[in-house]
Amino acid sequence: MDAEDSPAGTRRFGSTRVDRRDALRLSAAAGVATAVTLCGVSFARAADGPDGGGDGDGNGADGGGTEGGRTARRTLRGHLPTGAPDFVYLPVEVPEGVREIAVSYRYDKPAVPAGTPGNALDIGVFDERGTGLGGRGFRGWSGGFRDSFTISAQAATPGYLAGPVRAGTWHVVLGPYTVAPQGMDYEVTVTVRYGERGRTPRPVHPPERARGRGRAWYRGDCHLHTVHSDGARTPAQVAATARAAGLDFLTTTEHNTTSGHAAWEGLWGEDLLVLCGEEITTRNGHWLAVGTDPGHVLRLALPGARRRLPALRARRPACGRPGGAGAPPLPVRRLPVEVRLRARGRGGGVERPLDGRRRDGAGGLGQHARQPRQPAARHGQQ
Repeated sequence: MDAEDSPAGTRRFGSTRVDRRDALRLSAAAGVATAVTLCGVSFARAADGPDGGGDGDGNGADGGGTEGGRTARRTLRGHLPTGAPDFVYLPVEVPEGVREIAVSYRYDKPAVPAGTPGNALDIGVFDERGTGLGGRGFRGWSGGFRDSFTISAQAATPGYLAGPVRAGTWHVVLGPYTVAPQGMDYEVTVTVRYGERGRTPRPVHPPERARGRGRAWYRGDCHLHTVHSDGARTPAQVAATARAAGLDFLTTTEHNTTSGHAAWEGLWGEDLLVLCGEEITTRNGHWLAVGTDPGHVLRLALPGARRRLPALRARRPACGRPGGAGAPPLPVRRLPVEVRLRARGRGGGVERPLDGRRRDGAGGLGQHARQPRQPAARHGQQ
């Protein structure tokens, strides 16, 4: 992997130089490991000025900055082979005195024969607290829907979590969902802006209860997306549409992120209950978690998700809370029940159980955007 400074507007894509150590790591991990960490970059401290950076591994990050020394930029270039691990971590050493971090990326999309998967690369980030399952270090994920994001104490790009940019080792995480036979060349640019951090607004999450109508049928949507993942509408627009449709509740289920949990302030009420959830991407498909603890991210976007479900259930903030539910994408036999949904009115459910047992039904639109779908399916998109 090649690491160097990249002044604004520079385009050197296509002249990738792969670091030998990274090539060995990827070769050893291909088809075996679910994650691999490559060489990374570092930045100078704010007090040292823009120079004195480097990647700490001899990959040629020579330092340099813009805007009077208050901004520094590093570019990482590399190559991912077919069979690359599901997650590729790029360490970023963030110094003291940084107020904002911004990341952008791009990758090549070579022509492939009909029926052959092309390149599709997802992206997310973890802060200095680590990359562990369900850990506090998670700071956001946008899959393949965005090509850049920014995080500061005061604000963050939808899909990402605002908060202090503390010193330490951050990790940009790449998710090569599909890789063409030729492999994938990528370019990731990390920019840090120095200055006072500012204060992070305290997140306001929806209440867990609404007054309701007592024991009755309630009509709602258990699967929806906004601009916090790959939806086209803001939470305000979705709430207005839900009320216009006569819904009693909705569940925010953004792809692999919880940034939408705190995006509904002022939009809920006694007439509209907003539940927290998440849609998790795995190699076996997508699954929904409904009724999760606000702000708690679930990470099962790995092969072997089936084996990790017991560990997930053992964690209290997963789906084991009262009212929580999960719908894994695991192969199941057809249930011996005939389902008839009433599309209009306030009713709906499961009728005529063939085995004499009562079964409850739940459903959701999974609505994303009004525009046509992207040509290639992405990790974090449907």
